[in-house]
Amino acid sequence: MSKQIAIPQAPVQPLQVGQKQVIKLAKGQHARVQDLINGAAKDASNVIATKKGSDLNLKFADGTEVLVENYYTECAGNACSILVGDDKAGYLISAD
Repeated sequence: MSKQIAIPQAPVQPLQVGQKQVIKLAKGQHARVQDLINGAAKDASNVIATKKGSDLNLKFADGTEVLVENYYTECAGNACSILVGDDKAGYLISAD
């Protein structure tokens, strides 16, 4: 299984499972963190989201970690968001 970040109108960004990665979102971008299982994308689950200063840190059960730099500054006023969780009951993480 691998992970990726999908942002509409942008190339899919693969994530290294078990490693920490740093990304940035711009105003107007809405991202989904996904697991790739047998070639099919499914919203990633088993995540803990924490705020570190103006950054958003996502830690997944498989050891993958994603730090979204300046998330709470760049995305204020719901200017962008990240969706995680299963397809039926996902969690939308906004800067507000």
